[in-house]
Amino acid sequence: MFFDIVNLKKIRKAIVYLAVIIITVGFQTLVMSRISVFGAKAMIVPALVVAIGMFEGGVWGGMLGIVTGVLLDDALSSSAITFTVLMPVVGFLSGFLSELCINRKLVPCIVLCAAAFLAAAVCQALPLWLSGVARISALLPVVGLQTLYSLPFAPPAFLVCKALGGK
Repeated sequence: MFFDIVNLKKIRKAIVYLAVIIITVGFQTLVMSRISVFGAKAMIVPALVVAIGMFEGGVWGGMLGIVTGVLLDDALSSSAITFTVLMPVVGFLSGFLSELCINRKLVPCIVLCAAAFLAAAVCQALPLWLSGVARISALLPVVGLQTLYSLPFAPPAFLVCKALGGK
């Protein structure tokens, strides 16, 4: 009787997504946080959240975005709750937009990923600018470079999520 209520297919899918999220956050913190190009480090996790939202919808994108944001904020000691707030918004909006007005193809995913990368970079730079640690003229090139440096990770995230839950 209990198994009639529980959707085991969705539970399996959620477990697989959680494993992919943990691997991606681990790769972000252990590998990508150590590679710097002109002071900018790639932020690959938003691409995964965008792709999850695109293929699973706004609710799944938002919920898995919360999990991703908490894990990322915990792993990156420099942010307090930045990604815990940002990732669910990114996941929900990408899911909402993919259900409402954009198709689930690679080019729209790259465009949404670029917007998510830019939002993440701005959210990381804003506290430095507001506290007076760095000038905006010094932060803007790093924001742009981080966004561009992160873009090559959008297609792999798209392909992984398409394989896991493509509609």
